[in-house]
Amino acid sequence: MAASTPHILYLRLGTDTQNCLFDELYQGVRAQIASLASTQEATSMASAQSLLSTQSFMAVLVVDGGLSVKKHNALQKQLASYATVGGTVIFCCLFASFIRPPDMNRLWKNFNEPWESGDYHRSTFYLSQKMKNVFGSQRAKNLPREYSMKALHLANAPVGSRVYVPLEQSRTESRVFPPDAVDNSQTPAAFHKYGSGWLGYIGDVNNEVGSQALLMAMLDLVISSTNTVPIVAKIESSPEDENPGCFVSGVMRPRTSAWAEFLELGHDGVHTHKRVRCKHCAHEIIAQAFKMENHLRSCKIADDEPWLFGVRAADAGEEVRPLQGNPVLFRRVPDEGLEDA
Repeated sequence: MAASTPHILYLRLGTDTQNCLFDELYQGVRAQIASLASTQEATSMASAQSLLSTQSFMAVLVVDGGLSVKKHNALQKQLASYATVGGTVIFCCLFASFIRPPDMNRLWKNFNEPWESGDYHRSTFYLSQKMKNVFGSQRAKNLPREYSMKALHLANAPVGSRVYVPLEQSRTESRVFPPDAVDNSQTPAAFHKYGSGWLGYIGDVNNEVGSQALLMAMLDLVISSTNTVPIVAKIESSPEDENPGCFVSGVMRPRTSAWAEFLELGHDGVHTHKRVRCKHCAHEIIAQAFKMENHLRSCKIADDEPWLFGVRAADAGEEVRPLQGNPVLFRRVPDEGLEDA
């Protein structure tokens, strides 16, 4: 392959399950990328740090949630430096499917970004008119004007960085739950200049065709507008990075158990007006499945509290055994005063 061929690095620090899913689900995307650039993979923090400090990559694709854990803080900061001096970092593919909100928020802080983990739902999104100024008219024409995706959204993304946005009349889309209003200040995808480089995020969890087109547009822009990217020095880990704290295992499993337990108790998980209180943050929400799911995605679960998803019955104040043996996260709010919606 010619020496001028751009190089792209896949960062794959996830579990064996994540690696298998990526190999199975993203063959088509990888083939498209291979038509634009040569690729390499880093499957450990040591190999990633070594490659970034010895070779020049046009872009780094963070394709699973492995980077987000605390022990990879030093690599997160090295990637931020890499983007600052002209590199491109895009969080995509399985990243949004395998990340805990507290880990995501800590990662964005290492990038000095205002972004935070947002809602999780499906809706139809529309290409922001501002993206013509980012991608150029021709690339923008190649992106779908609108498409439906289920995504982990970003909160606090500046308006100019939001690639796809909901409209005022946008509603959630589900085969199970009724439509609900969406937060129009959040976005499922963002892209903006970051120092001399670029930072991108695609929160789609189902590898939609529109998301594939978006990733390719991001890479095409970077490859066509970037000459060379300097290598960046390795950043050493601090002692506290080596302490992962209390890892909440299973937090990314299907979140059906929370409302399944409510249904077993005779509660209506769709139309109920009963309220529940999050055990960690004390936030109260309607005990509807969709609203519970969104809160579980956005709750700032502390690293030192090993609570997983589940519920607690209100009646006698006794715990209901959670499905799959998980501890509880929600308590029913007593049916008294203003606490009952």
